[in-house]
Amino acid sequence: MYAMVMSPPSAPAAPQPSAPSTIDVALHRSPDQRWGFRLQGGADYRTQLTVMRVEPNSPAQGKLRVGDAIQTVNGKKSRQLSHAQASEVIKESGNSLKLTIVREPNAAACLDHIRPSGKPKFSRPGS
Repeated sequence: MYAMVMSPPSAPAAPQPSAPSTIDVALHRSPDQRWGFRLQGGADYRTQLTVMRVEPNSPAQGKLRVGDAIQTVNGKKSRQLSHAQASEVIKESGNSLKLTIVREPNAAACLDHIRPSGKPKFSRPGS
C-alpha cells in the first residue's frame, strides 16, 4: 500500500534585488544655466564621488539621481580626483558634460543616515 505525502505549498520566492547599472550620461546646458546637481565625496575625503542633490528643472533632472556614484567625469576616473578637482573638471567642460555613473537600486535610501534629523540645535558663543 502506498501513502501519498503532500507537502505544504511553498512560499513564493522573494524578489531579488536589482543589480547596479552602469550608465553613460550626457548633459547639455545653455551658457547661462547651471548643471543642477551637487556632489559629495572625492579622493581627498576617501569616499566615492556621489550625487548628493539634483535641482528641479535643470539639465541633470531626469538623468541623475541622488546616490548615483560618479565613475568618470569627461573621461577622467573620479577615484583619482579630489572634490575640488572634480568640480574644476565639471566647470571646464563648457556646455556639454559626460559622466559615467553606477546606479544602485534605492541608493538614495542608503544616504538617509547622513541627512540631519530633528530640530537644529544652536548655541551662542560663550554661553
